[in-house]
Amino acid sequence: MINQGDIDQQSLAGAISTGTHGTGIDLPCLSAFVQGFESLTADGELLQCDEQQSTEIFQAGRVTLGGFGILTKITLQNRPRYKLKEQIWLCSLKDIFSNIDQWKHQHRHIEFWAFLHADQVMLKTLDETDDRIQPRK
Repeated sequence: MINQGDIDQQSLAGAISTGTHGTGIDLPCLSAFVQGFESLTADGELLQCDEQQSTEIFQAGRVTLGGFGILTKITLQNRPRYKLKEQIWLCSLKDIFSNIDQWKHQHRHIEFWAFLHADQVMLKTLDETDDRIQPRK
């Protein structure tokens, strides 16, 4: 997939229908990569939806929260397999605010978590790499 959300507990239809997104500045939400889908409506009709057929339902149905039926088939734009290198570190919230505009253009994905009553925040970046995958210990 070109982009993905942080969790892997959702179904693909659920992730698309709820507007799930990743964290890259140049990466849209998952529904932007939908090229077509089949939807089962409440009255049992199977609709084929894409840019050529049922186009209004296709446009609205990519983030629908289930309002247009159940997505039974999905065609996605994809890309060849790639690897991401994750880095996590602690820094001050002041560092985040001072550097976020620069960092968001330097990394494919960037996100941080601030904790109440803590002096530091957790910063996570993901970048494409050709490095050999190291097994986790």
